[in-house]
Amino acid sequence: ALGMHVTCFRAGQQRLERDVELRVLSLAGLTDSTEAALFSREFRTLATLDHPALYTVLDWGVLEQKVFYVTEWRSMSSLRELEAAGAAFGASDLFELGDQLGDVLAYLHSKGVVHRSLGMESVLYDTSARRCAIGEFPMVKDSRLADLTARGVAQLWPELATPEFLRT
Repeated sequence: ALGMHVTCFRAGQQRLERDVELRVLSLAGLTDSTEAALFSREFRTLATLDHPALYTVLDWGVLEQKVFYVTEWRSMSSLRELEAAGAAFGASDLFELGDQLGDVLAYLHSKGVVHRSLGMESVLYDTSARRCAIGEFPMVKDSRLADLTARGVAQLWPELATPEFLRT
């Protein structure tokens, strides 16, 4: 079974002289070109998305059982990080956050994309602008395609197996 850990870095894209975010997925079990081909299709799908609450995927690759992808840099913290720092959200903040997330999820669904692990780590928030964004894409599915995500949900986290997987 595959196991996954995501590490994020602020990096510099030298040729374009800009900051980017580099996300590295350390995978145990990435052994063949089939997995890499599925990642390729998944990242191509992500690169077609254009919404202010989604990080733009700029590039991706595989090196030594690590999949990496590059996104634009935004100075935002995950909801998990904000919670750990003791950030307090009022009721109006939570309603606004929910409205923003609903908008971006509706956009994803209109494009046939399902984010399969939306949570405190993948939702990022700019406290000064009061705007959220989805920055992590460890598990997405293009619902127009018959097969599962590149990693196969039940392989990574059996507790997140979807009904269509459980029926097979």
